[in-house]
Amino acid sequence: MKSQVHEFLVATGNDFPEYDNLDKEYLTNKTSKIVHLLSEEVQELIDAVVDEDVTELADAVADIGVYYTQLVLLLERAGVNYQGVTEAVCQNNSAKYTTSTGLATKWIEEAVIDGRDVYLSTEEYEGTVYFCLKDKSTHKVMKPRGFEKVKLDQFVPEKFK
Repeated sequence: MKSQVHEFLVATGNDFPEYDNLDKEYLTNKTSKIVHLLSEEVQELIDAVVDEDVTELADAVADIGVYYTQLVLLLERAGVNYQGVTEAVCQNNSAKYTTSTGLATKWIEEAVIDGRDVYLSTEEYEGTVYFCLKDKSTHKVMKPRGFEKVKLDQFVPEKFK
């Protein structure tokens, strides 16, 4: 998909400047424009869900994928090691779940002390039991106390920091 999106950008005169000609202002302005287009596609996705229209749902998801890919291409053109970013984020996300009953118990006890409205979710995958904290109303995976923010500076060129 990446090569097809890049071909589309080039063929329509929307390719990004080379690294040496890219600055922070261009990067943020171009990102803003893509995000605006992306938000239109997200609204189409919401409408498709409300209408229970699976064809439009598939179309919206594909269009979101195209804009997502444009953002990845833009970051890579800016010298961002997007693969490194993705791996670091996934590694950091793995700290939001555990296979340790003891640690899971500690997390839920701390969350109760902190007054958080969460519950301990238990899932089994390929014979292993996993635990994580989830928000009681949204069921979103929550960070345990002391969770450290992912460090991504190493993947971003100095000129964009």
